[in-house]
Formats: sequence, C-alpha cells, structure tokens
Amino acid sequence: MFVRLIILTLLYPLTAIFVQAEKKIAVAPPWKQWIEPDFPFFSAAVDVREKGAGNNLTPRALVFPLGDDHFLAYDLDLLRVAVAWKAEEVPFENASMSVNSYPYQLKKVGGGQKALPKPNGKILFQNGIYPGAGSGSPDFTDRRPPPPTETEVGRGGIHPEQARFLGIDIGSGVEIEYLVGNTRIRERFGLKKDGLTRRLKVDAHKKPIYLVLAKVDAERSKFICRGKGSIELRKGHVVCLLPASSKQEKISIVFPISTNPPKSAQPIAKRWDKEVRLPLAKKKEGGPLHFEPIPLPLENPYKRGIRAAGIDFFKDGRVALVTFDGDVWTGDGLRPGSKEVHWSRFASGLHEPLGLRLREEEIFVFDRNGLWRLQDRDDNGEADYHELFCSQIDQTAETREFASALEVQKDGGFLVCKPGQTGSTIGRSSSAILRISPDGKKVTRLAHGFRQPYLGYDPATGQIAASDQQGHYVPSTPVDFVQKGAFYGHPNEPADKDRLVSPPLTWIPHQECGSGAAIVWMRKSKMGPLAEQPVLLSFNPPRLFQIHAEVNEFVTQGGVTPLPLALDDPLLKGAINPADGLLYLTGFNIWGTKAKGKTFLGRVRPNPNHSWTIPTHAQVAKRGILLRFATPLDPQSASKPSSYEVRRWNYKRTPSYGSPHFKLDGTKGTETLPVASVKTSKDNRSVFLGVPDMREVMQIEVGYKINAADDTPIQNKTFLTAHLLRKLALDERGFVDNRVNLEVDGLAPAKKPPAKPSLEKGKALYAQLGCVACHSIDGSREGKTGPSWLGLFGSKRKLTTGQVVVADEAYIRESILNPPAKVAVGAVNGEGGMPIYDGVLSEEQIDSIILYARSLGK
Repeated sequence: MFVRLIILTLLYPLTAIFVQAEKKIAVAPPWKQWIEPDFPFFSAAVDVREKGAGNNLTPRALVFPLGDDHFLAYDLDLLRVAVAWKAEEVPFENASMSVNSYPYQLKKVGGGQKALPKPNGKILFQNGIYPGAGSGSPDFTDRRPPPPTETEVGRGGIHPEQARFLGIDIGSGVEIEYLVGNTRIRERFGLKKDGLTRRLKVDAHKKPIYLVLAKVDAERSKFICRGKGSIELRKGHVVCLLPASSKQEKISIVFPISTNPPKSAQPIAKRWDKEVRLPLAKKKEGGPLHFEPIPLPLENPYKRGIRAAGIDFFKDGRVALVTFDGDVWTGDGLRPGSKEVHWSRFASGLHEPLGLRLREEEIFVFDRNGLWRLQDRDDNGEADYHELFCSQIDQTAETREFASALEVQKDGGFLVCKPGQTGSTIGRSSSAILRISPDGKKVTRLAHGFRQPYLGYDPATGQIAASDQQGHYVPSTPVDFVQKGAFYGHPNEPADKDRLVSPPLTWIPHQECGSGAAIVWMRKSKMGPLAEQPVLLSFNPPRLFQIHAEVNEFVTQGGVTPLPLALDDPLLKGAINPADGLLYLTGFNIWGTKAKGKTFLGRVRPNPNHSWTIPTHAQVAKRGILLRFATPLDPQSASKPSSYEVRRWNYKRTPSYGSPHFKLDGTKGTETLPVASVKTSKDNRSVFLGVPDMREVMQIEVGYKINAADDTPIQNKTFLTAHLLRKLALDERGFVDNRVNLEVDGLAPAKKPPAKPSLEKGKALYAQLGCVACHSIDGSREGKTGPSWLGLFGSKRKLTTGQVVVADEAYIRESILNPPAKVAVGAVNGEGGMPIYDGVLSEEQIDSIILYARSLGK
C-alpha cells in the first residue's frame, strides 16, 4: 500500500509494451466522476512547473471548485494561492492514485513526480515557492529547512511561530483559517460578478501583514483591494499590504474576470442526511477462527466509492472508517446481538488518507496533507471543522509517499510513518517513523530506514512495532520492534550507507508474507489464545500471523506463525471493537495481491469449541526450538522427531530486489537440520525439539504435523530468527528435567526419491508463490504489473538494451533466478520489481513452472 508495492511474482522483468494494430482512444482521467459537485473542496497534489512561476509544485493543495469551471489551489504548507485557472472539460491533466483507480479499478499511477495532476486550461495567476502570507515585508524566499534533495519543495509547513494553517470551517459555506504570527485570519474564495474574490477577516494586528497575490506579468496585475489594504508591485509580484490595526478588518481582493458565477450556497443544516442500513450475516462457526464479512455502504445515496483504508472504534462500539478517496463514515450496530449496521457519512475532502484513530472519542485522520482532527461542533453527526492538528510533517508529491499509518500513544501523542521508496526526490522524513507530541506542536524522528512501513503499537507496554515490504535493500519481509534512534536498512541519506543496521525481531519468507501491513495488539480482546498477543496483517498473500516475541536485556528476536484462517480480501488495517472484543479487519486493493476482493470490512471470531492449532509461544535456543500450544498435544505424534522438519538460511541486504537464500557457508540454497529428539512437557502442551548445530541465522523454518490430544490435526509452519542462542532451563518451563538428547541416530536419514517436475506442480506453484498477483493466465492486464502468461512462452521480447530475445526456457529460467539480468522494455522493475528466486526454488520447482508457462505459450 499502502501498501504492497513489492510484487511476489515470477517473470516480472518480461513485461513489455506492445503497439496495438488499432489506434487507442485517449481516455480522460475520471476527475468528474471522483469530484463531488456539491462538496466545497477536495485535496490533491498540483503541478504547475511547466506553466510559469519556477518550481511551482504543491504537494498539499486544497482545491476549491469556484463554479463556471474555475478552480483555485491553496497551498497548506506555504499559505499561498498556488494557482487559479479556468478548466477545459476536466480540471487536470493526469490523475492522482486515488482518482486514476476510482471507484474500484486496479490502476496504479507511476512512481515519481513526472505525471502529477496539472491544471488543464487557462492559468489566471499563480505564485512561486515562498510564503503567501506573513508579517512585515515579503522576500519571496523559501526559508524552510532543506531536505536531502535540495530541490524538493515538499518541506512541511512554515515555522509555526511565523505562520501556520489552522483549519477549514465548513459549517456555513467554507472558510479557511490560519495564523500570521498571533493574528488569526479567516478567508473565503469565491466567484462573483466582478471576478475571482478573496474575502478576509483579519483580527487586530500590531504589525503590518502581507499577502502575495501573484507572480506578475502585464496581463495579470489587475488585482483590486477593497478595505484597509493596498496593492503594490514588489520584485515582480503583486502584493496586498495590510497596515497594523487595533480592530478586526474585512478585506476583499478581486481579480477581475468575466464569469458566470454560481448562485450563493445556502447554509446546510446537515449535508448527508440519509443513512444506509445493511443486514448482518448470522454468526457461523467453523475452524479455530471464523471470518464474518460486514457489509459496507457500497451503494449509497451520494454515489461515492467506498475503499476502506482504516478503522477505529468508539467506546460504545460504533466504528469510524476512512476511505482512500477522502471520506469518513461512521457505522452503528456492531455490538453483540445487532442484526444490521447503520452507516452515516461524517466527512470528506481528505487527501488519500490511510490512517484513522480515535483519541478521547475524537476522530484523527492522517493523510497526505498532515494530521487532522475532525470536529463536529454542532453535534449533528457530521464534521463541520477540519483542524490541521499538526502542520510540521513534511510531504513530497512523490506518488509512493503514502500516509500509511497512524497510532495513538499512551500519553496522547501520535505515531506516523513515511515510506523510503521513491522514484524521484527524498524528503526530510523519508523512510522514518515520527512521533507527534500530544498537542501537535512538535515532531520527532524516532527511527528510520524503512521502505514501505506500517505500524503497530502496544498500549500496555508502549512498544512500537513496524512491518516493511521486501524489495530493494529489504531482502525479505521483516517485523521490527522499533528502538529510538535505530536505522533499519533502507538508505535515504548519504550517511545511511555507513550506519549500523538494526536487525528485525524476525524475518518472514516473502512467499509467506511479501507485503506486511498493520500490526494489531489483541489487548482487552476476546480473541481466545490470541488475547494480549500481537498479530501481523499480510496484504499479499492475505493472511494473519501471530507474532512470537522474545524481548529482554540481551536480545530482541522472535518469529511468526500463520493463523488458521482462509482470507481472500486485501488486508491493510485492523482494530479491536471494545463492544464485542473481536478483531475487525479492513482494506482495499490497487496493488498486486492474490486477494480477489477490492475492498472489505469484516471481523474475526474465535471458536471456543475448536482446539487451537498454532503455538502460542515459539523460541529458539542453543540446543533447539521450543514450541508451546494452548491445547494439550497427543503424546505419541508430538514426541516423534519425524513429525517435524527444520530448515535454515540467510539473506543478503543489497540494492537488488529481494535476496536469494544462502546457506551458512555462503553458497545459495537452504540447509535441512535433523531433529535428534523431541521432549514433551508435563502438561503435554510444550515440545522442545533437540536440534544439533544450532547457529545464529536470519531464517529458521519449523514445520510440524502432529495431533492435539482430541485428535485435531495440527499442521503448520513457524518462522523464526535467531540473533542470539542461549541455553533454556527446561525444568523451569514445565519439563521433567533439563536434559536434551542431541545425538542423531547412526542410521542415515532415508533419502527421498528425486521429485519429477510436472505441469500440475507448476500450476500449483503459480498460486502458492503469488504469481497470480501480477500475472494473469487469460491475457487480461487489469491490476497486473507483469505480462500475462498466456502466449508468453516463445514470444519475442525487446530488452531495454535494444536486444530482442525469445522467451524460451533458458530466458525464463534466468528471469526466475535473477530478474534484473534482462529487463524488457516497459518493465517497471525499479518501482516494484520481482524477487530473486535463486536458492529459493529447487530445480524441480523451476522446471515445473517452466512447464506450466510453456503450456500457456504460443
């Protein structure tokens, strides 16, 4: 997300762009479908760099549709009117991520800042990169601290002691509020008969105040000021100067143009007065966990797409849900015994938000514009004031710089994270986890070095956790228990290349979790054996993992175990509902994933009548591996060494996408370790696997096929990381004694006959490895970043070097083992490339995949 931009696919670098015989008809971006005609503003990045005033790019713009196809973009960071224009057909060329994929299309936009929304039509006036309001005299200079890329304009707000944006009042019309020094200014934009107007109420001020109106040329210098102010030309700019005043002043600034202004909007008591009521499905029970879908208001009176991006709960069990398209909905009816959910719309106008949390029953949203507090001042069930709670978080216009996560800390402070993956410039906070003080006035970098992180926070201990996504400099998917000041491996600054990399709590093989999302602690939940434990959400493939953590003064390490729950929806966020104690999940899909759903909301319910089939605790040790279960085990199956399989391997962190598997001697591949003995605890809930030659290693895979005492099958894998191996006192952990047999029987292990490749195995691997996320087998391309496998084998591919090659067996094999070796024209390998499978797949598996690809070829 978002979100997963790293694709677990095969043959990705074979992507190519083909010229079709028939001429394609250009399709305008769906701005008209996305923009609500009766809401007073929306948010977007606005790029005017090619049309005048220097480097005029606004990463955070409030865009006001003024009527008669006129639009004005206001820069929240610099308090300036960035540009005003009259549109032709649609307001922008190009589209943002949310617009391009609206309402439920699987269409990403490219990385970087080359194809951002650009005003489409006649520019009326614009400004450069400098404050648009201030005290004294303007110097038309951007004095904000520069980021690592000095040309980057996304630097966050002006220093709040000089000026800062406060909020948007939409209670009656729409009015923005900001401070210049300590002087509050309220401003409205409009289209009147005499032209485009800015109407201001300026509180008493001891010092003169300036407003930069436009970078001027002969045609655009005809501004008029009505009230106590004067228009002057300063260094090629039109400026309105407001002298000191002991009382509130009303100022009107007009840019004369011939228009057909809309009728004045009448005050609205309630903008969205219709509820959407939907029935809840009856409770069902199956395995240890059951997933219950909650219906979203996909069909609603406002014809708005609902792409659920984050949730949280009020104390009474009502849910608040934010969508990627900038809306907030509230839902009532998710308490025990409820038969239907009632959805009401609460807010709109946000900028691709992905984080929502409640603090003291108030809704906070993190979007590309910053951290907002949404206030319902008249208590009518709708937000009438959007307060920009923190203006000091910088944000570039990079399409991949998502506002991915928001958490609330015990002291009322906030945590947000910023991705390091970029196709262009680097901002000050790129790749960082940031803490925002409880009052929103101070932002501190806690840690950095993340690629596309999501967050988790334990309200009981204060532990901060982060997931990340495998890709460049991230060899596989990590789970990090974050330490202040630590660096986690993805470089964004020159000094990062020499920093010591902090290891994760655990690594996860990318086939199991290629795209980590949120981490949810099950505090105060009714989730059975999961209660109080952290759970990781995986976007691709869609699944849940219990996190096993060993945190003490010596080491931070652990592992994960997949939960026994089949899911087919794009997981991004989760929260515990205090009304029923259950885990609720939500998310949407633009990016590559095996999930078939495009958006969803649902809850997970434990089955008290079913044995819990995963370990509640897993730990590496000097003499082997400890697994503890919530349910008693069958002693006969649990005590057999043949019931277990253990493998280990390392990764390497490099600029390449992902990593091969490496044995401890540095050669590619994995090592299988013998299980010399199995020791069961006195209560038959724990087993200790005696494993000779245990070593510190990045990845250990423990497979087990045993039974519970009631004969329920327990078949799973647990994935662990060993940074430090210590001797466990087993007699203190419920075992009869502390002895462990590490002697392997003299008989050599039985050799399995070599497996033969087959088309059927290749087809199964296509699904298991996640190839389906980016490669179709029917020729379709929607939502797919790689070529379809239909017709792939035997086709010609033009490489970026200009060479033309045939996608034969040798080429496909090389593309699996080393994807960057030959990259086809049109591939976006630098943005979301394919993992390396060298040392990961066996020869038999590779041959099977080739057989399957061949069967779909020409």
